[in-house]
Formats: sequence, C-alpha cells, structure tokens
Amino acid sequence: MELVLIIFNQLVFMLILIMMGFLLVKTKLLNDEGAKSLTNIILYVSSPIIIISSYHSSFDMIKLKKLLMSFLIAVFIHVLFIVLTKIFKIKNPVDISAATLSNAAFMGVPLISAALGEEAVFYLSAYIAINLLFTWTFSVKIYSPEQKIDINNIIKTPITIAIVIGLFIFFTQIKLPGIILTVVDSIKTLNTPLAMFVLGSYVANISFTDFRKNLPKLILPTFYKLILFPLIALIIMRLLPDTFNDLKVINMIAAASPSAINVALFARKYNSDYKRATELVCLTTIFCILTIPIFVYLLG
Repeated sequence: MELVLIIFNQLVFMLILIMMGFLLVKTKLLNDEGAKSLTNIILYVSSPIIIISSYHSSFDMIKLKKLLMSFLIAVFIHVLFIVLTKIFKIKNPVDISAATLSNAAFMGVPLISAALGEEAVFYLSAYIAINLLFTWTFSVKIYSPEQKIDINNIIKTPITIAIVIGLFIFFTQIKLPGIILTVVDSIKTLNTPLAMFVLGSYVANISFTDFRKNLPKLILPTFYKLILFPLIALIIMRLLPDTFNDLKVINMIAAASPSAINVALFARKYNSDYKRATELVCLTTIFCILTIPIFVYLLG
C-alpha cells in the first residue's frame, strides 16, 4: 500500500505540472516552437542521461539476468497487446497504435525513478527499447502498410544510443568523474517538469468543443489502453515468481502508462487522424492518475 501511495502522490505531482504547462500555453508564455524545443531537450538530453546514469552501477550477473528478463516481459506485453487488438477487432490505426504503445519514456521514467529509485530505470530501459522497436516497425506498418521499415530509424534514436552507451558503461565498469555525475544529477531534475510541460501543451492545444463532441468515440480506445489490456497483462504477470516482483511492478507501470506521444506524431507524419490521436494521448494521460495506482495495488 505504501508503494501505491507513493505512485499516486507522484502522479498527482505530475498532473499539477501538466496543468502548469497548460497554463503556460494559455498565457502565451509557451508556444508551439517552445514546446518543440522542450521536447528536443527531453528526447536528446534529459531522458538519455537518466537512462545512461541508471547503468552507472556495479556489475553482477543477477542484474544482467533481471535486465534480460525485463526485455522478455516487455516483448511479451507488446505482442499480447497486438494480439488483443486483433481479438477485439480494432480497425482504426490510431486506436491500434494508442492501445499498444505506452508513454514509457515521458511518463514512465519520472514516475518509476521517483517511486522505485534509479535502479528501476535500469530495468525500465528494456521496456522503452522494445516500445521504440514496435513504434518504428509495427506502428509504421499500421499507419502506412506500403512504407518500408528503416532500421536506421531505430538505431539512431537518442534512447537506443543511450541504452548502448549505458550497457557499455555497465559491462566495462567505467566510473564517471565526480564533476560529470554532478552535472548529470542536475540535468536529471529537469526531466519530469519539462516532460509534463510538454504534455500540458498538448492538452492546451485541443479544441474542447470538438473534444466534447468526440468524447463518446474516445471512451472505448481509452478503456482498452488504460483498463482492459493492462488488466489482462496483470493477470498473466501475477503468474511470474515472486523473485521478479520489482520487474512486475516496473513493467506493469509501463504497460498501464498512457498512450505514447509518438501515436500523435506518427498520425501527423503519415496523414492519419492526428486530432483523434492527440485527444487519446491527452485523455489517457489524465485518467492514468487513477488507473496506474489501482494496477500496482492489484499486482500485490
């Protein structure tokens, strides 16, 4: 129960920051260009640094085995969600992508690092890597079936590069200088506020008149993403041994996180329903404050 309260409090804190981002846009202190710049800072600086620093720890085989197990759990969850989109006959590419891909980096990193500590980000990086892999393969094919998969799009992402650098540091046991660690610690504190400000800017740019009209059509895909699909994953993950309890919590939070921002970005890129995608990202982000703590509690 203590962990559930920690996660709930962190989600409330993050929601307040989202509201601040909303107000920054509405008061014209933050515009679209500013939000794009913040996104670049998160994608290219703060999130990669958090991931790299999580690998700056002593090497042991238990950690390595748990990291590999986390990769397997992440692959299983993504494949499960894709199968569920087939079972429930979800046709809309935006809905399929929104139900399958989680905001594991933007939402997961600040939430899990605050609730479970930095070592948890070490294991979360596996889910983020798999999420990116499915984003640039499965999601691309969903939006544009004729599009060829470019493996360079996966390799060149900042998160992938950060994981590779982190693994190198982990295996070679290179120790970063104290001044570098001080800089890293300072930058890491930026990640949560910046990520939430960006999400707040997404909410601020929604037409609430249109949103109210579209809400009935958004309820079912939101239900899939935040409740049904994570619930099925939860039932299966409870079968894992208790030795993987921390991995179950980490991957459960990632799986139950709201729809990824990439859902909206790819919808715009491939001329799909960008407005619907943005509304789903915002709606799932707002209501995950209720659903994520429930799933952590049910996980036991």
